[in-house]
Amino acid sequence: MKSKHWKAFTVNACLSPQPYPAMVTFNKAFNRGRVVDNNEAKDWIHQQGISKDEVSVQCFPLYSLLLALNQLTVDFFSLDVEGDELRVLKTIPFDKVDIKMMTVEYVHQVGKDGDLKSFVEKKGYDNMLQMSRWDGGVNDVIFRKKGLQH
Repeated sequence: MKSKHWKAFTVNACLSPQPYPAMVTFNKAFNRGRVVDNNEAKDWIHQQGISKDEVSVQCFPLYSLLLALNQLTVDFFSLDVEGDELRVLKTIPFDKVDIKMMTVEYVHQVGKDGDLKSFVEKKGYDNMLQMSRWDGGVNDVIFRKKGLQH
């Protein structure tokens, strides 16, 4: 992204599922790695038969990162954190951050399937498309901010 001179930013940290910075335990598991900070996450890892391979990582709320970059408008946001998507979204003050479009993974969510979609829709977004692939490689919902024109 940087070599193509896109206005994109990268950070060597994780997005916090809390509204504050935190050191968290992360279970490494290729594309099913996730923050392990509650019993739901531990139970999910156990149910999936994933081996315990944990490291400590620094996490920051998305809002803190955007403030540090002085970038409160986001054209496109892709969120795939293997099950903590709703928790990460709940840390975002949508009245202060203008995210125009986003894609959010939904397959590893703990709780009711509709919770994530309902939350984002209540924050002023239209559910444009739900995508899934036969092999489970894609399980995302695309949201567009209401009133946004092409």
